[in-house]
Amino acid sequence: MRDSGIFTVRYNAYHECVESLAEAQDWPDVVSLADEAARWCDSQPYDVGHTGAQHFRQVKQAASDSLEEDKGDKVSRWAELAKDLAKSDDEVYLRAKIDELRQITEKGEVILEGIANAIRPIGHNLMRLRGIAD
Repeated sequence: MRDSGIFTVRYNAYHECVESLAEAQDWPDVVSLADEAARWCDSQPYDVGHTGAQHFRQVKQAASDSLEEDKGDKVSRWAELAKDLAKSDDEVYLRAKIDELRQITEKGEVILEGIANAIRPIGHNLMRLRGIAD
């Protein structure tokens, strides 16, 4: 009788731990613990051990399925994130190129303005000299 009480306590402990991990969606640990619990139930001489093993195998299968779904979802999420980052990288690159061209243009305008300012006195002098010569 004492052995069946220990069995019940340990079975309940496995059950509670597996349920808690499932609520937390910690699928790898659910799979591992449910497998351990099923093997432990198989080693028990009680008929309940067989029923418990079946229960834990079902939980393990469900967790394995959820784990596979999560992996698929994660791959999809990573792919979407990569696409978003690629778009944002392209946008950042495009903006950087536009800013670079704008800076080059502004520098070009400044250079042209500087050249115009340097030429203006020469032009005035030439006009003055032509006026004197005429």
